[in-house]
Amino acid sequence: MAKSVKQGGTGGSRWKPGQSGNPDGRPPKGFSMAEVLRELLEQGENKPSARQIAEKAIAAAKSGDMRAIEFIFDRIDGKPKQSLRHEGDEENPVWVTVKGPPGE
Repeated sequence: MAKSVKQGGTGGSRWKPGQSGNPDGRPPKGFSMAEVLRELLEQGENKPSARQIAEKAIAAAKSGDMRAIEFIFDRIDGKPKQSLRHEGDEENPVWVTVKGPPGE
């Protein structure tokens, strides 16, 4: 275990007042999939643009592709909320708490 050092005392402190122990800050965690996809969509002349991909998804939905239809509606309206129903006996009810994203 590290020894504690009194604040404002003399000696024993590694850093001077106002000096950071980590001047470069926290290292980045890495790229999220969304960041990688955005970067790839912006690169190169022969790569499909986001608009071209959206047009293909719409064309697939119009031709009856259910996954494309779900994809488009999920992006436009958001995914539908799921309901949960459980019928336990009266003496031993089951309590379920489901939390959604913050702000809902």
